[in-house]
Amino acid sequence: MTAPSSLRGDAEQIWRAAIGAVNPQRLLAVAPADLLGSLPAGRIVVVGAGKAAAALAAGLEARLAAAGFPPERLSGLVSVPEGCGRNLSSIEVRQTRPPGVNLPTPRVVTATAAMLKSLGCLGPDDLAVALVTGGGSALLAAPRDGLTLDDKIAVTRFLSGAGADIGSLNTVRRAISAVKAGGLARSCTAGRLVALVLSDVIGDPLDLIASGPCMPTPAEPEVALALLERFGASAAGVAPRIVDRLKRDLATAQSPRPSAPAGANWQTAAGCQVSHRIVGNNDTAVEAAAAAARSLGYDTFIRRATPDTPASLNHAEAIGRRLA
Repeated sequence: MTAPSSLRGDAEQIWRAAIGAVNPQRLLAVAPADLLGSLPAGRIVVVGAGKAAAALAAGLEARLAAAGFPPERLSGLVSVPEGCGRNLSSIEVRQTRPPGVNLPTPRVVTATAAMLKSLGCLGPDDLAVALVTGGGSALLAAPRDGLTLDDKIAVTRFLSGAGADIGSLNTVRRAISAVKAGGLARSCTAGRLVALVLSDVIGDPLDLIASGPCMPTPAEPEVALALLERFGASAAGVAPRIVDRLKRDLATAQSPRPSAPAGANWQTAAGCQVSHRIVGNNDTAVEAAAAAARSLGYDTFIRRATPDTPASLNHAEAIGRRLA
């Protein structure tokens, strides 16, 4: 029988292999040479949000330095939780909300406004890079006209407390935001914008990761209203301005967003060519864990969930019971 201490050591080694595989700086170091396409004749401006945005920014700075890109032509701003900050040479890392509090703050709104302004000052010879990671929804906030940050916080807090999953939360967030659902990219006047995505959502749906700041989706006020009704927000009188705004959208059949493009690459009204690159995801970590387990002599089986798999079947507790 294998000693418990040995099993614990093996488990830790497997876990560390999984975590190491999705280390943001490592991911950018080993990414394909054409990750950003050709480097621009003008500037590179970096924006982003999420728990891993600072580490991605550090990896991007290192990659561009190795490629010989002049540091004076690189700038940017990323929004991260407190405790995730670091000092970088060219990209500002701004800590905008408390750790463990998945709600935007006035600091998030200020940082988001600065990102939108910087993207709107670029020209056709410039390149914008958006770093999109898990946790980005609460680290990018620009309420639509007529709505306030307090409205957004109230409805997010209510839905979270009522048991809404992240997909439902992000559906409502997208409907009331000027930066989500492609809003960040639509503000960009550069020739190109490349979104580097570290996915924390099964199946890598670009419209759901951080609420899709660079991926437009059709406005669905009826879906958002149905969710507010389902979870009791409307009956409880939570954020009535949001309900009124969504009802006006539905009544006038006017969308604040264009229809979603067929794929991850699209062009904004300003002529900016937008593309997405997944630099890492759950599969990256799982494959590394399996490889580490095999190297220790274990047989492995990878059970892959899909976006269509019922959530109850994806829970680690449920999977553990089936394997036991």
